[in-house]
Amino acid sequence: QLIGKTAHMIHRLDPSIPANIASRVRIRLRHDFFAGGYARSNQETEAAIAFAREELDLQLEETYTGKAMAAVLQDFGDQQTRRQQFLFWNTYNSAALPVDEDAAISGDALPSEFFGYLS
Repeated sequence: QLIGKTAHMIHRLDPSIPANIASRVRIRLRHDFFAGGYARSNQETEAAIAFAREELDLQLEETYTGKAMAAVLQDFGDQQTRRQQFLFWNTYNSAALPVDEDAAISGDALPSEFFGYLS
């Protein structure tokens, strides 16, 4: 329901976003990476956190991101899902990051489709 409501809202703001996107998305809730509960860890979570730190230069934690990375790594190692595309979107948190004007990305580096969302 949340995907449907979100898609409807986004479509109202930008009709180029398909209104039926919810029917085109495949979401599977995973319960096998809870590691015993909120803010708890297990061997898979710790291994995923270490992998992210050492191989991807990402700092993950045990509550959410380490568990999500553990799921991605398991799927990536599975022959049935290995050929799929993977996206690990780490938003860190909802706090605004400080803006460094000298490090700002030039508008020329972004696809034109993004310009409507950045004004």
